[in-house]
Amino acid sequence: MVKAKYFLAVVDSGTVTAAAERLGITQPALSRQLRRFEKELDLELFVRAGSSLALSDAAHALIPTCRRLLAESARAGQAVEALRAGSVPALRVAATPTTISTLLAPFIEAAGSTIPLLTTTPVTHYDVFDALEGAADVVIATIPPGNDVASLALGTIPVRAWVPPTHPLALECAGSTSVEVKRLLQENVALPSRRSVSRGVVDSFVGTA
Repeated sequence: MVKAKYFLAVVDSGTVTAAAERLGITQPALSRQLRRFEKELDLELFVRAGSSLALSDAAHALIPTCRRLLAESARAGQAVEALRAGSVPALRVAATPTTISTLLAPFIEAAGSTIPLLTTTPVTHYDVFDALEGAADVVIATIPPGNDVASLALGTIPVRAWVPPTHPLALECAGSTSVEVKRLLQENVALPSRRSVSRGVVDSFVGTA
């Protein structure tokens, strides 16, 4: 990583001498590091013409990769420092578009600068946990997590059954906020498609019942 930094210093400064001054090292020491970098890569990065150096085609192609590596290294260093200090500067959150708009957006607006920087990634219900493989630090889901992730319950969301006011269930459950699944199964029930999360929750309770 250090040699990539030295290489980019030469690229940005224009000459080895100027790069050495910028880095605070001697010009011979920088030249040795550059030769070692070329040897490690087995690439000719500089075309030497007398006392001057020009970037080779390979060097031009390598510049974006080196910049990306240094940026990732800097982000990793910042993350480590934040962890040492007991703080988290930023979080990538994956959730469904509905969760992002109805839950996360109002939360972010209300919290302001008192929370880490949150960036969101919209995903489907059934792909949300896959985002933990690299696209997200945290996911918010309405489906139960597996045993391979750590989770924290943020709240409960009811699955509601709607009936006309004159239906027997409405009369039986007067003053109550719930109905037993076994009782519900005695009625003809219209359900959402199996792609719906609420349908999956109902099916799991039906299976238990």
